[in-house]
Amino acid sequence: MEKIAMTTVDGLPILAHPDGTRPPIHSDPTVDALRTAILGTETSLHHRVRAVIAGLGDRPSTGMTYATEASLAPDLLRTAIAALGGSAVAIANDPRLRGIVCEWAAVYAPHLLPVLTGHLDLSIATITALGNGSAYQRELLAELDIGESVGVLLLTELGGTNGADQQTTATWDSPRNGFWLDSPDPASWKFMPNIADTTTPKIGVITARVIVDGRDEGVLPLLSRVRTQHGVEAGLSVLVLPDKGWTPMDHALIRFDKLFVPGDGLLGGTWAVIGADGFESTVPVPARFHRAIATLGQGRLDLAGAAAAGARAGLAVTVNYALQRRPGGRTLMADRGTVRRDLVSALAATYATSVLGRRVQDMAATAPTGDQVVGVWSMLVKPLLAYTAHEVLLTCRQRSGAQGTLRTNWIQDWIGSPAGSDMSQETRLS
Repeated sequence: MEKIAMTTVDGLPILAHPDGTRPPIHSDPTVDALRTAILGTETSLHHRVRAVIAGLGDRPSTGMTYATEASLAPDLLRTAIAALGGSAVAIANDPRLRGIVCEWAAVYAPHLLPVLTGHLDLSIATITALGNGSAYQRELLAELDIGESVGVLLLTELGGTNGADQQTTATWDSPRNGFWLDSPDPASWKFMPNIADTTTPKIGVITARVIVDGRDEGVLPLLSRVRTQHGVEAGLSVLVLPDKGWTPMDHALIRFDKLFVPGDGLLGGTWAVIGADGFESTVPVPARFHRAIATLGQGRLDLAGAAAAGARAGLAVTVNYALQRRPGGRTLMADRGTVRRDLVSALAATYATSVLGRRVQDMAATAPTGDQVVGVWSMLVKPLLAYTAHEVLLTCRQRSGAQGTLRTNWIQDWIGSPAGSDMSQETRLS
């Protein structure tokens, strides 16, 4: 069992001895090989990012309200961006750095992780891939770059995430040179975007059915402010949703009623544009939505990596506890057959899925944006790693007994990361 503890990600603050010292890290070929297979070869980058994220001082909270916990994320995001070089765009455009940031946030920053992929992958990466470089887009991207505003994806509708069948409309107004966004019925209301916090400016990437001169041009993303320091934008109604059982976020239900988005807010790359002759696209209508959301694969991989990192951390804590705990003053937990069975099985599953996730991340780092093979792998890896991590962390919590239920021991918060990923894997049509 000693090697199990040694091969986990080293450096967790809660693995320190009560006197503040840390156990020595021994060099072992097997351990080194496993560490490389799981974390890759960017050791110095891992150390730098780990120091930054751990230095944020974020911890599972006790005694705070749900809304107060959710409000911690924006300041943590701004601080992390500044400490990692000052540019969220640079982080988002570096697949390895972005993935490593998400993994260490899963371990050390339970209030930061929930907004990371929405900001980096779903907002900044979408603008970078599909933007037109207009002054309007540059202005909003500059705010996202330093964390002045938080990026949010508004995709899921109350009626379900039905891909190209979404019902939110964006009707082109030629004289105004822009789009009017509307929610034609309750099923089209956007469900659970994190824009309820009244103190934080939010910029949204909104998917909607584009209507031009009465023609349905398919579902495409549009870029718009959704909340400023002065409140929500005109034409936007926000209903705060109830608290959920993990990872506090300012979730809301959103209804559009004539929200105006400038024409430069259309995110269609070079293949869906508003030209001199109106709307033009080189992609067939049914394929436009899937072409537009190809960048979401990056977010899937980062969430998968974060879930696996949380599982590794949970196992490190649980094994450390099992090596000390003697129920009734007798046999160590770590020496009991059923405990060994559960922890070794969890360890094998975590290592296998972690290595798979790393391999797919390596593929994605060198593949062109929107690569179909990487897209398929990301759709497979995200639920597999999230479900595995969730099961592993539930085992850790159960084997840790009452200690595992206390937030000060982190396991409960680590469970929140894969639970959030599980939530997004609801049955959906496309």
